[in-house]
Amino acid sequence: MLERSPGRTTKNPIVVEHAARIAKSFVEEIKSLTDEDVKRLLDNIFDDPTLRKDFQGMAIRHAAMCGEVAKEVLAILESNPDQIELMALGDVDLPDFAREVVKELIQEAHRHHHELNQEYGSGYDLTAQGAPKARESVMRYFDPHYGFSAVPGLSEKLTKNSTITAGAMRGLKDIAESTVYAAENSDPPQRPRFIQPDNSFGTWHEIVKRESHKGKTAEVHTLATNPEHLLHLTPEQVRTFYREHLTQENHQDTWCITPVGNPSGTHMKPEQLGETCRTIIEYNPKAKIILDCTYVRTLKPEKAQELMRGVITDPEIMNRVVFVESFSKTHGFCRERIGMYFSANEEIFKEIQNTNTTNGAGNGQSKEAFVFAIASATSEQEAIIRELHEFWGRERKGLYHYLIRSGNFENLFEEEQNHIEQEQLGGPQGLYLFVKLKPGVTAREVLLQTKCLGVETQMGSGKYVRFAVGKIKKPTYAKYAPQETEAL
Repeated sequence: MLERSPGRTTKNPIVVEHAARIAKSFVEEIKSLTDEDVKRLLDNIFDDPTLRKDFQGMAIRHAAMCGEVAKEVLAILESNPDQIELMALGDVDLPDFAREVVKELIQEAHRHHHELNQEYGSGYDLTAQGAPKARESVMRYFDPHYGFSAVPGLSEKLTKNSTITAGAMRGLKDIAESTVYAAENSDPPQRPRFIQPDNSFGTWHEIVKRESHKGKTAEVHTLATNPEHLLHLTPEQVRTFYREHLTQENHQDTWCITPVGNPSGTHMKPEQLGETCRTIIEYNPKAKIILDCTYVRTLKPEKAQELMRGVITDPEIMNRVVFVESFSKTHGFCRERIGMYFSANEEIFKEIQNTNTTNGAGNGQSKEAFVFAIASATSEQEAIIRELHEFWGRERKGLYHYLIRSGNFENLFEEEQNHIEQEQLGGPQGLYLFVKLKPGVTAREVLLQTKCLGVETQMGSGKYVRFAVGKIKKPTYAKYAPQETEAL
């Protein structure tokens, strides 16, 4: 038997442990892996009972872990681990040109942490919101993409009603839980109802599903989106929902909208976002609207302001909106877990903040320090962060041409991907490319033929696979896109 060198694809001991266990059955019988062997290996990993149990209900993380384990097993078996490009989880591995800037920001965060500790001490933050000057600085940092300063007094109001959180996911959980609590403890009690398009953050779907399964009375409605509308919610869908669900019950509605989509990787048209929010308020003036804006700041500032203008400048909409923000993806700080939520409506904000304080007593001075460091970045540092977003944009566009326009994978993907606009595809816009599969095709078949590990996603308009380009560290797919001077 050949001596096998240890895998060198990861430092994660959990991945190494699973890989060693699964590889053991292959080492005895395989000297060089054929394509059929690789397929059998992937089947064993993706169907492994232990991995399935460990990641039950977490399809994206299950796929990501399987990919990491597969690369490690391939290395153990002395085969090329680059047969798999990990694009399942929306994680970020920074390219070399951005590493130094992020290192500098981390060093600045440590310095700010010391300063905040000197100023406020280590005792409880009784408001559990984070240091006021950290929140003021980040609201100024957001302004070029949102345009809050165009409305007198709005920035000050949002700063007051803001909280720095341990990631956007924690903020979403607090919002969902507080909504159920407030509805059921109102006089008379209300029935909480969560409504969202199928093209919205998968974890939000899991959060509201769990809220509805706690013996509560919450309803959950997920609306199928249409490729013609870029897989985003429309005013007509809102009207249809309320025509079909006008009951005598006293509902508290919470709509969750992701203006820049995960999983779709597309963004709403400005009029689409504004009119959809306006239609919600027309039918239910007391509805709450969550805008999950995790990827809004990956757009160019002028594009982002254009997208958000119809919301920011409408007082009635702003009175019902909760913004959720994150730095995990925009700056490659996924493991640091840094996010925010904020609202112009003090009553809505305080309901959420009460839950945050009760559940966690705040989110830690280190989070405030990171926010402070990011918001205080130099113009040179910020230029590198913008280039990081442009880099992802080029890789997304190249990946689209590699998969759809190269002619090599016509058996896997539908020729028409009419939810994708070429103008959107060419610019910075988050991490994701979402492509429609032909009937009967699976993400595992896509992986075997393309080397790209994505996540299979069923939506109302069919079955898709979502790819995330955040772990790409050097130019890989951009070369497949036509030059700017060529026609798309």
